[in-house]
Amino acid sequence: MSLIIYNWVGQQIRRLVVGAQKSAGYHASVWGGADDLGRSVASVVYFARFRSGDFAETRRMVLIR
Repeated sequence: MSLIIYNWVGQQIRRLVVGAQKSAGYHASVWGGADDLGRSVASVVYFARFRSGDFAETRRMVLIR
């Protein structure tokens, strides 16, 4: 399972969850608007990509500071 944040040009910004095994049900992750190195990112459109097994879904997000 993975949850990765990408910017509008497809560059990976933050890896929130990678390789974790979770039980079925509701789970939450919080992204504070920083990249993998802890630097704040700009207020623009980002994409959250979730993958688990054969399932994959991408959602658009707008970061507003």
